[in-house]
Formats: sequence, structure tokens, C-alpha cells
Amino acid sequence: MMGPVSQTVIATGAAPTVATMLTEIGKAMPTAGSPDGAAVIDVAPAAADDPRGAGFGSVVLPVFITGIALGMAAALVGRRRRVMAAVLPIGAAVVGATVVGVAMWSGVLVGGFWGQWLAMSTGILAIGALVTGVVSVIGPPGAGVAALVVMIVGMPLAGIAVPSEFLPPFWGGLGQLLPLGATGTALRSAAFFNPSGLIGAGAGMAYLVLIGWIVFGYALTLIKRKPAVAPAVAAREDLAEEPVAVS
Repeated sequence: MMGPVSQTVIATGAAPTVATMLTEIGKAMPTAGSPDGAAVIDVAPAAADDPRGAGFGSVVLPVFITGIALGMAAALVGRRRRVMAAVLPIGAAVVGATVVGVAMWSGVLVGGFWGQWLAMSTGILAIGALVTGVVSVIGPPGAGVAALVVMIVGMPLAGIAVPSEFLPPFWGGLGQLLPLGATGTALRSAAFFNPSGLIGAGAGMAYLVLIGWIVFGYALTLIKRKPAVAPAVAAREDLAEEPVAVS
């Protein structure tokens, strides 16, 4: 509330739930000359076709799905590190452009294409690199480990459906350090807080987090995993190592 005439300043694009709460509080406050309460000023309106932000939340889900699929494909198909290093960013860029294009066409994302594409593609690359790195180290079961970290732990803490400020401080901060939370922040900033720029306002930390996950994933691919030995081969090796009695 500010000035001689009470005003309620909200940012629906940041958090529709919070914006609705503040609007109702402002209406309940007595204001001179205004029977409807304080005037509402929305500095970052939500998309006209997605006023409650449900569509925005669904846009972030492909980040997880495509990131897992891309990481598995890069790890299992591209055995060479150079192949994996090339497949991941190219695949992330193509999928990111497709998802953002469809979301803009449907009216869910209202920012500039390149800023939203950068946020989406970087998020996909971060998850894909993590999956590729873990699978390279421990094999296909690594995809399940990465999915556990990214989806089971990261999704509820991402601050997409509910603002991270509504979570306990530790958990809210942890969610922003995981790929989905950082991607949601970067994408929301590009869509609603700097639609004409490449990186949205307040998204610097989110990009640092995503870059950190990308570097970590690529670093894991440099670890050489000992190839598994078939049981029959292992049995023959054991027999060959047993001492032979000489009569």
C-alpha cells in the first residue's frame, strides 16, 4: 500500500495465488473515495489465456520428460564422449524451441521467443547432462537415480505451482538449487519480467545453478566405468586362476 490513495501492487505472472490473496486483502481495506477498496496495479500480468498459471506449470513438465529421454539416448546410443557432448545441446535446443513455440502459439508464454527458448533449453540440457553423466557412471539404473532427484524431490520444491516463499526456508532454497526449480525461475523471469531481453530480471542465480548441473553432468561422463564381466567369463577366469595339483 502506498501514497495518499491506497493501492495494491501485484505481479500475477510471478505467482497468481499470491496476487489473488493480495487483491482480496486490498479490497477488504477501507479506502477513502473508493468503496471497492484499494486500486489494483498489476506490474506483471499473467497471460490472457492462462490467468491462473496452470498452463505455465504444465510447460515446465516437458523439461523433465525430454531431459530424461535425451540423457538416456545420449548415454546409450552415443558411447563416445564427443558424440554425447554434441547430441545433448543440439537436442535440448531443438526440443526447447518446439515447446516454447507451441506454448507461445497457445498463449501460455507471452515473453520474447529467444529469452524463453534459452531458459527452456538450458533446463533441458541440465537434466539431460545429469542423466547422461549418472548413466555413464553406474549404467542404465542411473536414470532412475536422476529421476528421483529431479522429479520426486525437485518437482514439489520447484516453486512453480506454489511460490517457493510459501515453503519452509530450507526446502524452498533447496528447490531453487535443483534443475526444475531453476528452470521455472528462469522461464518465468523471461516471460513476465523482461520479455524483450534474453535473460529475465532476477534469473542470474537460476542460470548459474543450471550451468552448474550441466558442468557436473559432463564431468561425470569423463569417469570411466569398469565394463561388466559376464558370469560365464568370470567363472572361466576363476577356474584359470585356481592352482593345479601335480601328482
